[in-house]
Amino acid sequence: MTNHVPSSVSVQGLQETLDALDKKLGSAQVVKISKQALKLTGKYMETEIKKAVETYRDTGATVNELVVSTPRAKSGTVTVKVGWDGKGSDQRYRLVHLNEFGYTPHGIYANHANAVDSKGFAFYKPGGFGKIRQAYDAARQPSLELARVELRKLVN
Repeated sequence: MTNHVPSSVSVQGLQETLDALDKKLGSAQVVKISKQALKLTGKYMETEIKKAVETYRDTGATVNELVVSTPRAKSGTVTVKVGWDGKGSDQRYRLVHLNEFGYTPHGIYANHANAVDSKGFAFYKPGGFGKIRQAYDAARQPSLELARVELRKLVN
C-alpha cells in the first residue's frame, strides 16, 4: 500500500508503520485500519478549518457547510477530503474561494494583493483572505502525527 504525503511534510514512522502493517495483516486489513485513522484525522482537520473560517463568520453558513468525506481507497491510497460540497442551502462552496483568494470587482483574476485589473480597480482582500491555507498549513503536520499514533493504537 502506498501513502502519498506532500513532499514538504514528513512524519517519521508513518510509512514504516503502514509497511509493517501490510506485512503483518495484509492489504485489505491495512486499508480498513487506515480508513479508521483517516476518519479521526479528517475530523481534526475539519475542526481546525472551522476555527479559521469562524474568524470571519457572518451567518455561519461557511462554518456549517464544511464537510468531511468518508475515507476512500483508490489505487492503494486511502484519502479523506475536507471541504464544501455544495449540498448546503447556502451553497457556500461558490463563495469560499473568493474569501480565500480575494477578488476584483470585475472578476479578473489577480495573483497578488497589489494587483489592479484592466479597468484600474484594485484587488479586494476580504477578512478571510488566506485563512484556510494558514489553518491547513498549521494543522498538516499534527494531523499526520495523529494518523500515525492512531494507526499504532488500532494495531495494538
